[in-house]
Parts: sequence; C-alpha cells; structure tokens
Amino acid sequence: MGIKFKSPLQLSAHRSIAHSDTAKTLIVKVITKTAAHPEYDNGSTSGYTIDGVEGAYLELTPGNTYKFDQSDSSNASHPLRFYEEANKTTAYTTGVTTNGTAGSSGAYTQIIPTTSTPPILFYQCSSHSLMGSYVKFGTGTIGDTYSINVSADGSNVDLNLDAASGTDSTVQLTAGTDISLTRNDANQVTIASTASGETYDLNATADGSNVDLNLTSTSGNDTSVVQLTAGTNVTLARNSANEITISSALANPSDSITVEKNIHTGDGSDTTFDASSTIVNENNIQIYIDGVYQSKDTYSTSGATVTFSTAPATGASIEFMHYVAVSGVVEVNLFTGDGSDTTFDISTTIATENKTQIYIDGVYQSKDTYSTNGTTVTFSTAPGNGAKIEIVHLLAANDTVNSNEIVDSAVVTAKLADNSVTNVKMADNAIDHAELAARYTEVQTITTQSGTINLDASAYSNFRLTSDLNGATTLNIQNMKTGQVIDITVSGSQTITLSSDDSSETFNKVGSTDYDGAEDNHIQIICIDDNDSAAIYNYLIGTYTSDTTP
Repeated sequence: MGIKFKSPLQLSAHRSIAHSDTAKTLIVKVITKTAAHPEYDNGSTSGYTIDGVEGAYLELTPGNTYKFDQSDSSNASHPLRFYEEANKTTAYTTGVTTNGTAGSSGAYTQIIPTTSTPPILFYQCSSHSLMGSYVKFGTGTIGDTYSINVSADGSNVDLNLDAASGTDSTVQLTAGTDISLTRNDANQVTIASTASGETYDLNATADGSNVDLNLTSTSGNDTSVVQLTAGTNVTLARNSANEITISSALANPSDSITVEKNIHTGDGSDTTFDASSTIVNENNIQIYIDGVYQSKDTYSTSGATVTFSTAPATGASIEFMHYVAVSGVVEVNLFTGDGSDTTFDISTTIATENKTQIYIDGVYQSKDTYSTNGTTVTFSTAPGNGAKIEIVHLLAANDTVNSNEIVDSAVVTAKLADNSVTNVKMADNAIDHAELAARYTEVQTITTQSGTINLDASAYSNFRLTSDLNGATTLNIQNMKTGQVIDITVSGSQTITLSSDDSSETFNKVGSTDYDGAEDNHIQIICIDDNDSAAIYNYLIGTYTSDTTP
C-alpha cells in the first residue's frame, strides 16, 4: 500500500493525504505474540500483524477505503472486527463490511471512515481477547474547557456544556410521567412528582476522578445518581458553587503548534516567494512542490521571504507549511547516504519515534522503515549513495535535553530567564576566586601623593599608595556596598582625612591606634550601611613591618 503525502506531518501527527476511491489493502496474519506486541502477556497468546508489524498502531484517513485482507490461513477462527473499547464492549459497524470466512481466500473486513467516526477504534478478534491494537482517524478534539449551566426547555431541563473554544453540548433531563422539572435563578433544578408532591434537589459531588449529579427527594425515600465519567485525558472538577469544569488532563496541554499555510504557483523564473509572517528559523518551515518535500539545502529564508536556488517550474504548486508558534523546538539534522550505513546519530535523544519525521530525497519515510534508540536512527535498508537524508525531531517544551546534547556556546546569557540561576542550581565550590567580581579581588596601585584620592570600591578591594604622602590627603570612598571590606596601605607624615561620595556619612574608628606617618600603615574599612543619606563606615589602623614571627 502506498500513500503520497501532499503536505507535511505536523506536530500532532496529522497529514494531508490524497483521496483515493481505490481501497487500500492491509495484509492481516496471526502469530504467537512476542514482547513487541503492546498486549504481550495480556489476553490471547495469539496476535495480529498488519503488513508484517506486530500489534500495529494504525492511522487511517476519513474518506478513504481500507480493506483488512484475512485470506492467509493463519486467520482461521480469528475474524477481525472494530470496537469502541479494547475489551470489545461496544462493536462499531458504521461503514464496516465483511466478506468470506477468516482464513479463506477472499476473506476481508473493510472500513470506510468518515469525519463522524470516533477518534480511536480498536481492531480485535471477535472470538479472542486483545489480539490487536488501535486505529486513529484524526477526528475529534481533546483539551477544551467547559462550564455548565442549566436552562428550562419546555417541561424538560437542559444541562448546557459551554465550550471555551470547541463545540457546545447539551444534556437534557426529560420529565417522565408524573414528574416536573423546574430551574431557578441559582441554576438549581427541582425534580418533583406531580402525583405525590415529592420534590428533589440536584447537587454535584466529586467521586474520585468522576463527578456525581445527585438527585435527592425531600422525604429521603428516593435518591438517584447520574455520574459524569472522566474519559481519557479528561479531568472533571466540582467547586463549592456546584459548578463542574471539564478540562484536559494532558501532561502538558500548553504544548502546541500554530501553522500557517501559503500556496503559490511557479512561473519558471521567480525564485522568491513570501510567507504570511516572519520565519524565525528555517527549521520551522516545510516546503512542498507538487506534493514533493523540498530539502532545506534547496532554499534559504530571510524574514518572511523564501528564496529557491532554482526557480520552480511554470504551473508548479508551491506549498509552505510554516510553524509560526511552537511550544517546543523543531530540530533538523541533515545527512548524506553512502549506500551501506544504516545508522545515523542526531544531536538530541529521541523519546519516541512518533516525534520524528524522516525524508530521503524529499520522500517521507514510513515509521516501519526505521527504528530509534537514544540519539540513533537505524534504517532497515541503507539509504542509497548520495541520498539526502533529513531527520526532523519535534521536541516539546517539557522535553529534557541532556547537557552533553548542548553544543559549546549554544546557551547565551540572553536565553537565561531573569533570576533563573539560584543557589540551589550551583554545586558546592563551583564558583572560585577567579569568578568573583573585581570589587572583591582587584588591587589598584596609586602614585598620587596629596589632595583628594578617589578609591572606587566597585572596581577594587585593595588600594596601595606606593609613595610617601607629601601633602594633606583626603581618601574619598566611592560605590562601597554593605558588608564590603577594603584595605588601604599608606605612609608619609601628612594629615589624612576620610570621606565618601554619599550625601551623608559617618566614619567610626575602631580601637585607639592613630595613623603614624613615620611608619607603613594599613587602614581597613568595612561598610556597615550603604544608605546614601546615612552611610556608616567602621575603620581601624595599624602599622606594619616585615616579620615572619607573629
């Protein structure tokens, strides 16, 4: 069976597929299950293979016809049918036809899905359990949020599910014989018996992952419960106002993608064509000419403009699929086949092969032609010599990237969120002396011998006056921070005054030792408070001389 894709595989795995009135035939056989089957060790020990893939997950397109051929003798006593659940509680027969007896020539089960087909059906043996897997049809949506309210509808009452973005739904409570239904302004529904005068209250309670609508008679003699059951990837919540919220339970419902589509027609000479919006990264666009995927080395992007190295032919249909808003990363890896290598390594770990799209010379590769393990993609058959191989890896926002998968200099300061580097992210002893700011490590040599000498504590922590002072000197402190300590070495028989750039400051002398101009002096100053209007500095003075015996 061959399918020609006329537009790209999107992040949600949807594709644009050419319609065909010819039935697509899938060969069904029965084998003894191996660990490759998704229901291994569950149900029957036998399992289906579809086109040689054990327990295959299938994606079928509404409008096309699919024939599951059961002519192989291994199918005897194993008729394939469709169900709404894996345990076969509800058979699905709409658009389904069967022919012959499974295991005999000409036997098949055929399905023609439509847009009304449930998003997922299970193909199973009607006689044995869990031999098959499931089929996706790309119909339906998950993740909408609903609010519930009540409205009167003649003698009945409607429970209205108001969708935030999708389709609204209504569940109707119908009044039976001798029953009346009324709704008040508080969205409370009263169910009363017109025969006996019995009335009912309606309230909602949480019941595990479900929500119960409780109908209680005023006498307490009659209680009924209608349960709203949470399906796959859906959560139900009830608040104190008896309001029910239906929302997505996906691991990261914010992971999403917005796609713009542009169609152009070639004229044989033009090489430049515009998308609707700026293309942030070439990896975020896929281009098809007459349905054939174009390798990224055949064009370049700048702003919203795509420039081809060769003008598309006259009348050629040019289709842009531009991933405008991506909650995650579209990573592209390019290789060239040599006719023998079957393994190729990309730059990041592949969590599941469903997050990959692979093209060889512009032709999309079915996932049953390769496998993934870590960062390695292995083809069942080596790509031809000179073949252009493009591996697209779709990383969601919450996917983990290991440090060894980040190339040198890839993460720049601009990509770090404000306040994102905290103490808990730093290993013990990770920051050494060389990484400290200059205000804590640098030395300034000063040759000035009198007048006002500015000591900038934002750039230095140690100030050395190398010559004896020869005139009155003011040491002026600048940009010092609370808790910071600076050291000053000075000599010379002159008057020294301490000051700062603060609008108001206090200098407190520690101890009774004074400056001695006849000796070498060490002055140490600590900033107690760097408030500009009330700065406080404590300092102490001592003379020093060379001596190795403290």
